[in-house]
Amino acid sequence: MGARGRKPKPTQLKVLEGNPGKRPVNENEPAPDPMADLKPPSFLNKFGKQEWKRIVPELIKLDLLGAVDRTALAGYCNAFGTWEEAIRELRKPGQGMITYTEKGYPIQNPLLGVINKQSEIMKGYLVEFGMTPAARSRVTTPEGSGEDDEFLKLVNRKNGGASA
Repeated sequence: MGARGRKPKPTQLKVLEGNPGKRPVNENEPAPDPMADLKPPSFLNKFGKQEWKRIVPELIKLDLLGAVDRTALAGYCNAFGTWEEAIRELRKPGQGMITYTEKGYPIQNPLLGVINKQSEIMKGYLVEFGMTPAARSRVTTPEGSGEDDEFLKLVNRKNGGASA
């Protein structure tokens, strides 16, 4: 039988969110070593490798990626790669949302099942890493971290100097 209640949120995400619930932060949570091998795993397809290269720097910047997270990140990137490959296959000429059996009966293209399943898998990993819009809306960055962001400077200027 699994644990009851909500899954605990990683301490680093609580800290980035400003600990809105004001619950005690786990001071004894293991702090994994930073991920040293930043190369994508060889088993990922080209789309998964591209996603790995896109997302790793962002997670490192937020201090959300440790050496022990490599497998979870590989799982996300694998799902992403399979998802994108299925979408590209579905868009090829002769494919479509509906396909036909040998007897001529219309059925949903099996690629849609692959796409939907990979979307579910990706969402699970995205939530774990705090990378969904809802999770991101609760995350704040340390004071002054956006000072060098040219976009933030432009937005602040357009808002009359108010902080974003």
